[in-house]
Amino acid sequence: MQKTSFAPKLFSVKSVTTLITWLFLLTATGITCGVLFFFQSMNSIAKTDLKQRVEIALSIEKQRQEDILAEYSYWDESYDKTITDFDQVWIEENVGLFLINRYGYDFTGAIRPDMTPAFIATKKETAPINFQFLMEHGLHQLIKETRRTNTLTHITCSYIALLDGTYLITVGPFIDELTKLPKPDHAYLVFGKKLDSDLIKKLSATYELPGLQIVAEPQAGKPDLPLIDHSGKTTAHLTWDMPTPTEGVLPKLLAVVIGFFALLGILIRLILNRDHSDRNEYEKELYQMATKDALTGINNHRHFMEMSRQEFTIHKRNNRMLSVMMLDLDHFKSINDTHGHAMGNQALIHFCNICKSNLREAEIFGRIGGEEFAITLPDTGPDRAALAGERLRQMLEESTLDKNSKLPPMTVSIGIATMPENILFSTMINNADIALYQAKNNGRNRVEVFNDPKTD
Repeated sequence: MQKTSFAPKLFSVKSVTTLITWLFLLTATGITCGVLFFFQSMNSIAKTDLKQRVEIALSIEKQRQEDILAEYSYWDESYDKTITDFDQVWIEENVGLFLINRYGYDFTGAIRPDMTPAFIATKKETAPINFQFLMEHGLHQLIKETRRTNTLTHITCSYIALLDGTYLITVGPFIDELTKLPKPDHAYLVFGKKLDSDLIKKLSATYELPGLQIVAEPQAGKPDLPLIDHSGKTTAHLTWDMPTPTEGVLPKLLAVVIGFFALLGILIRLILNRDHSDRNEYEKELYQMATKDALTGINNHRHFMEMSRQEFTIHKRNNRMLSVMMLDLDHFKSINDTHGHAMGNQALIHFCNICKSNLREAEIFGRIGGEEFAITLPDTGPDRAALAGERLRQMLEESTLDKNSKLPPMTVSIGIATMPENILFSTMINNADIALYQAKNNGRNRVEVFNDPKTD
């Protein structure tokens, strides 16, 4: 007799298949939602990152314009030839067409103390600049702001909307080389660069900003960064293409996500590592641009001052000696005029290489502007600083007198100041500057140590 089983059938093949199918669908749905959320987050991060890069690009461009203007505003000869004596040929060769051709400015100019133009030089392709219109639409206000600025250069940079478009205007007073203060009569240099399609394309290529363009009004569905002038008004808008780093990857990834989940994890890891590596490289490039002099590779003015102030604070707190050395290449202008700016650049690089090869690791070397440099010497008193300065002076002079040298004869004047009690770093820099001018007044190609008459 056949036995009858009373054991209940809990599962059937169909029910198991259905259950597995639903589990598979739920798993696939969960993974799909997770992947979608993950890639949406990546897109969101990429959008935020790209906007930050646009802001950084504009900030670096403004700083670059300020640095260029500072080089000429600190030059006493520039003031003499544009305001006092008005040498038309000198202006064209040094601050007029020369700057326009070299740095791509649309116009450069100088403003007399009575707020009238000493000269206005414009690019050939640029429409003539109406100085009165420029003053009425923001330049006059920027000049006022330079007087309220507490920076060393007193330079102000802002956007101004003119009839033919938006300009990045940089203005600053002429600075006395000796006192490091604005000239008493308040004359000014002004440089202007139009934010046209060519400049925007250059920024787009340099900083990897896809589809960057300037428009009068924001465009629907596109990211936007308004360009604000000194009064808080919007002069124009920058827009760029929406970043979609997952475009084209996501559909293929979703097609194989279930069967190749492990492979997907590896792929995501590779993408993230690559993105992280690219970001690190980009940040290194930005840091290099923000802290180093483009020609010589040494610290720029701002970074040198930041690092030196930190050293100054540490040494002052611990009652340790610190010296500052100011160096200025003698008659460097004549090298540019006689041999050309390319030779002048080679001369600057040669000088920096000599200095770097003779500096300790702890010593801070920077380019202050033009042919003027500075070195901060930790744990160094006046005697050792003077010996170090004399060694640099001799090495430069001997290197260019060598018969194998392709450079013209070069010498350097050096001023040194050390840190007495109750002194500010700015005062110490000024003391070194005073010693530098003593070296120049005493015949150049020499080292002078600042001697405070109060301590005699």
